[in-house]
Amino acid sequence: MRLQGNQLGTHLEELLNFANWMLAIGDGNIGSSIDGIENIQIPDDLLIKDCVDPILTIVESTYSNFYSHSRDLDYLQQRAILAPTLDMVESINDFMVSLNHNPENYI
Repeated sequence: MRLQGNQLGTHLEELLNFANWMLAIGDGNIGSSIDGIENIQIPDDLLIKDCVDPILTIVESTYSNFYSHSRDLDYLQQRAILAPTLDMVESINDFMVSLNHNPENYI
């Protein structure tokens, strides 16, 4: 994870806590394993609840005003969606490509 200090502003502590949480997961310090399946408690403030279309909800949460910023590389590079499986990555990628109404540009 790359954190850029000049862009953090007042959210520095929140981002550092998130980065430390992610590192602790990667290091195996958070969560438990049952029959080879990892269980990790995700904080409520990171969850998107009660939605009809999960992919649309995640994309709208991460890329608000996507249509206005779809050509802004800084806007796109400052955001990311993490997915638990390659199938989910492919579904999200397919959805994001479907939002691109300019056939000359590929996201």
